Amino acid sequence: MIRGKKGDVPGIFGKVSTHLQTKEQKEQVPLMDEVWIDIGAKSKKEAQEYVAVGDYAVYEPQVTELRGSRLAAPALDNIIGVYSVMQVARNCAERGIDVALYCLGTVQEEIGARGATAAAEGIKPDVAIAVDTTLATDTPGKTKNLTDPALELDAGPSILRGPNGHPVITRLLEKVAQKNNIPYQIKPDAKAASNDAKPLQLAAGGTAASSIGIPLRNVHTQTEVASMADIDATISLLTEFVCSLKEDQDLLPINFDMTGEPLSKLVESSGFRQNGVTSHTNAMNRI
Repeated sequence: MIRGKKGDVPGIFGKVSTHLQTKEQKEQVPLMDEVWIDIGAKSKKEAQEYVAVGDYAVYEPQVTELRGSRLAAPALDNIIGVYSVMQVARNCAERGIDVALYCLGTVQEEIGARGATAAAEGIKPDVAIAVDTTLATDTPGKTKNLTDPALELDAGPSILRGPNGHPVITRLLEKVAQKNNIPYQIKPDAKAASNDAKPLQLAAGGTAASSIGIPLRNVHTQTEVASMADIDATISLLTEFVCSLKEDQDLLPINFDMTGEPLSKLVESSGFRQNGVTSHTNAMNRI
């Protein structure tokens, strides 16, 4: 669907017919200049009446309900993340919370997380959770060995463990899930996160950031597949997590053991803002 000057214009992707391709072409993924969008126009002049160079084109929304409370649609990455966050906002408004909650649908994550960077610099959060999809590897073929452990549909959202997963936030998320019998999976990652968690962690002098992933099959296709059970579990996990936070929440990793249980405080925080990543480093340097 092309967002044209006279309204939405339907079209289909086209390329050279398989029968006219060479053997080498058949074995290669078409390049950008080898595909086009056909809107049915008979001439360039007719096409220009409806569309122009630079118009946005998106997959037409089509939701297919599958068995087992699963659904298929384009752009579930990251519509289901935005949906989950909006439901969390509604839940928290109804229950009441002790902290300020900002819920965002950020833009341009795929080209440098620019929306998250700008938003975090403006809000200066103490805690930030990137709610994204994650690659499900429970499909046939060679995907089973691409993550260890495997990430599956219907097993709950993934909680990040890695450089962009603040250790105290990670433990709090796990404890909340266990306390409320919410299914979850662990996603270990030794690299910097490829989603908004990376800029969120670095924003405003350091933020206690992490990432929640909703398992998704066929990512970046017109037939992405997600589980409603995983979406519901994500909403429950984030709602209970936010409701568990206190205004004076201690987020300094040095004050907790490896299981997340608090130790006798080695470092005192002066306010919620001081619990960020950078202040943790500075505090350790003063010991």
